[in-house]
Amino acid sequence: MEGYKVVRPSLMPGIFTSAILSCHDGTMWYKIGKVAHRKAGDGPLAVFGRVEDAKEFCNIHCSDTGRIFKCVYTPTKLKTKWLWYMRQTGEKVTRMLLPRGTVLADSVKLLEGNL
Repeated sequence: MEGYKVVRPSLMPGIFTSAILSCHDGTMWYKIGKVAHRKAGDGPLAVFGRVEDAKEFCNIHCSDTGRIFKCVYTPTKLKTKWLWYMRQTGEKVTRMLLPRGTVLADSVKLLEGNL
């Protein structure tokens, strides 16, 4: 299916991270044209079904460094997403309140950016 992924550039050229999570064990790395699969034991990946929802999220949460890519994704059967804020304690933290238009996925492939 087609959708939109909000990411941030990493310190490595051409590699991006999830817009919210970065620089820890739960980080997902994305590269244009490569399929990123969710890690075993981690929650699903989040994309947006509409570019308008991706833009709204990016403007609120990461307007300084966020980038929006068109993507293709494989929907997941999972119903919730969680965050790893307390990784140092080993605690899987709470369900995340998902922004409007979020679609949960098992895999995501970035196609083109700066929408």
